[in-house]
Amino acid sequence: MLKKKVLIICSYFPPTLNGGSKRPYLFAKELESKYNVTILTIEKNTKLENTLFKVEYFKFWKENLWLTFQKIFFEFFFKFGFVSATDFYLQRQATKKNLGSFDIIIGTYPEISNLLIARSFKRKNPDSKLIIDFRDGLLQESLRSWNFLQRKALLKFEREICNYSDHVITVGENITEYFKSYTSNISTIFNSHESNSQAINIIKKKPINLMKFIHFGSLGASKDRNLLYFFEALKLLKLQKDFNFIIDFIGNLSSSEKKLFELFELNDVVNFIKPISREQRESTFSNYDFALLIGVEGQKTYISSKVFDYIEYKLPILAICKGNEVEEIILSNKFGITCDFDANSILNAFKYSKSNKEVYYLNYNDQYSSKFQMNKLSLLCSDI
Repeated sequence: MLKKKVLIICSYFPPTLNGGSKRPYLFAKELESKYNVTILTIEKNTKLENTLFKVEYFKFWKENLWLTFQKIFFEFFFKFGFVSATDFYLQRQATKKNLGSFDIIIGTYPEISNLLIARSFKRKNPDSKLIIDFRDGLLQESLRSWNFLQRKALLKFEREICNYSDHVITVGENITEYFKSYTSNISTIFNSHESNSQAINIIKKKPINLMKFIHFGSLGASKDRNLLYFFEALKLLKLQKDFNFIIDFIGNLSSSEKKLFELFELNDVVNFIKPISREQRESTFSNYDFALLIGVEGQKTYISSKVFDYIEYKLPILAICKGNEVEEIILSNKFGITCDFDANSILNAFKYSKSNKEVYYLNYNDQYSSKFQMNKLSLLCSDI
């Protein structure tokens, strides 16, 4: 019996490593045993070799002057609310590719062009099933700054693409609730951690002399934020005579972020460490008492993908995330401590991290593992 064919359209895919490449990779990895999987993505410097999936690439707009001209020209129209003009150079490339027909098409957001391309494949193959995946909100708490005309047009597009799809999936319950106003064919598949860790439950013991914290990735992430409250809290914490601490920031912090540590005279309590491989994480994480997570104030849909890295290694989390969806995940599963977005709340959370004797991850059943979450996708593709 011939396998059914699945097309996944995404902006990032390994070997590009960022928050946007892991999810479509896990989708493809889950489906490859039952389906012939094709990936349609943007070529950026390197190509994936020896893959289990067929990978088709778009040319990126920075690669030549003609693509750059198309990008700039059509983006001008997008500013006036013509949604179909966004990344039109990618859509043109998609129409020229002779990829054949597919039984299931999965379009991932970001970017809008992925959804437009997915819709065009569906129109060519009306019998195919279209799944739209929202990794971020389009209009709801968007990471982008849309103008009035764009917001008006995107509101219409958002409704149309949800109605046209056979199923919508999102990364969080709050985003799912938002899209339920458009469709009832919707479900949540969380970002997740891979299930290879041999980490055991970490039990907080009696207070120790030096508290060690770890933070992964950029502080600002993909959203420009004022984090002065965080630096003020660390400066206050440094003045506490009974609290000795060190924070290791692993990842590529920007020069402006590093300057803030210098401005607040914190260089003696922080280390900046280059990114480490997945193989190094097991031994590295075992050296820390807590992992730090900084949410986005006022954004209820916020769930950082790094929280699942922390969960994988059962590392207690100290999260500044009051009102974010990730707060509910941490508290309901007893993954760690949460606090509000002000210096005093953060200070008290750090002090509590030393004095408390809670046992974390005691009843965790791997519901945020890739095996658990991706099984939802497999079942959806079988039933759709």
